[in-house]
Amino acid sequence: MKIETERTFEFPAESVYGAWVADETLIAPVTRIEKDVRVGGHYRLYVEMEQGTAVMEAEYTVIEPGRKLAYSWEWNGDGEVTLVTVQFVPQGAGCLVQLTHGAFLKEDSYERHVSGWENYFDGLAERLRKKE
Repeated sequence: MKIETERTFEFPAESVYGAWVADETLIAPVTRIEKDVRVGGHYRLYVEMEQGTAVMEAEYTVIEPGRKLAYSWEWNGDGEVTLVTVQFVPQGAGCLVQLTHGAFLKEDSYERHVSGWENYFDGLAERLRKKE
C-alpha cells in the first residue's frame, strides 16, 4: 500500500520547502521535532500524550533544497519502515507538493497516515499564511 497525494500551495517552492524542513514547523498532534537536514541526518517527531510518547524516527536519503526530499519513516521501532518522497514543483507564483509514502505493511497504519498527511498539508498551509 502506498499513499500518493499532492497539494497546491500559493507560496513559492523555496518557502514551502523551507517550512517543511524547519524545526519550528509543528503541526498538531506533533509536540516536538528534531531535524538534521542532510543526507544521513535524522528526523524525529514526538507526539506526547497522557498515555506516553510516540516517536517517529527517520533518516534523510535525498536532499535537493527547494526541490526534493526523501527519508525513511518508522513509528516506535515497530518494524514498519516506509519511505517518504516529497517533491516541490514550481507553478507560477506557487508550487505543487507531490508526496509518495509507502510501502505500508498494515492497513490500519496506511489509513492513519492518509489522514495524517491531510492534516499536515492543512496545517502547513495555515502556517505559511500566518508567516505572510
